[in-house]
Amino acid sequence: MRARGRVSRSHPTVDLFEVLCAALYLLKSSGQRRMLTGGFPKRGIVHSYFTQWSEPDRDG
Repeated sequence: MRARGRVSRSHPTVDLFEVLCAALYLLKSSGQRRMLTGGFPKRGIVHSYFTQWSEPDRDG
């Protein structure tokens, strides 16, 4: 029997430097996430981290 409640989904182990490089590549090229090449992490992971990093903190 499965426990009820919210399932915790965490990112697989990924190199944050590679995520940063992918985000910078997209910003520089004004490209879409679908344009990421195979050398970068999956586009969903890059998008997730980018949205987290883009949110302002409590102090602004």
